[in-house]
Amino acid sequence: MKKILILFAAVVAIVYSACKKETVETVTYEGTLQVRLTDAPAVYDSVIVEIVGVEVHSSQTNGWISINVPNPGRYDLLQYSNGLDTLIATSTLPAGNVSQIRLILGANNTVTKNGVTYPLVIPSGSESGLKLQIHKEIIGGTTNVVLLDFDANRSVVEQGNGVFHLKPVIHCVTIGIDGSISGSTSPVFQGIAYAFLGSDTFSTTINSSGNFLIGGVPAGVYTVCIIPDTIYQDTCFSNVVVGADSLTDLGLIQF
Repeated sequence: MKKILILFAAVVAIVYSACKKETVETVTYEGTLQVRLTDAPAVYDSVIVEIVGVEVHSSQTNGWISINVPNPGRYDLLQYSNGLDTLIATSTLPAGNVSQIRLILGANNTVTKNGVTYPLVIPSGSESGLKLQIHKEIIGGTTNVVLLDFDANRSVVEQGNGVFHLKPVIHCVTIGIDGSISGSTSPVFQGIAYAFLGSDTFSTTINSSGNFLIGGVPAGVYTVCIIPDTIYQDTCFSNVVVGADSLTDLGLIQF
């Protein structure tokens, strides 16, 4: 009888161990994806876009899936510049690689210039959404952030006679990978700061205090140019090194 009990206990232990192993192996780890919106300052009074949906395409999903947009509606891009951003979508996703994001815009988009508001027309073919390559790895048990850096200056195309087209230029910034460039001017003036790396161009406007911040810049060696809107000459700096997840401060730039 004692031998039978010992044998029974051994069988139970083996079955329990097998079930436990099977359970561990079938666990699907998940992480949180946040999609946030920021903008480089622009020469307009406001640039308002209507965001109605966000979708992602990942290695763990079969095709596109919609993620939660807590506050669908109109966003003034110029409210989210010089380091400011806002959450536009968030969802829990299986761990794995997210290859693309699709930003779906509505029709209620406007631009205000010199106090006059005009409709922003999205060209035909863009109604299905703007596909953006990101290749972001979702790590289970963590919050993973992608920043959509909307370049309003380059996205708004003036056609003449009060007609403006919206042709979005958006950089996908992976938090923890991309860096930024800052600086200030003396004397204080407004203008545009550019960062060039090969065929890639990043820009921002210099604010009324003479400060600028170019965000979402991948690690690399850049040429940075300051273009004043005054009588001062353009000034460029070569070999500006930007590291991953770091700020390169050019300090006070004298003109």
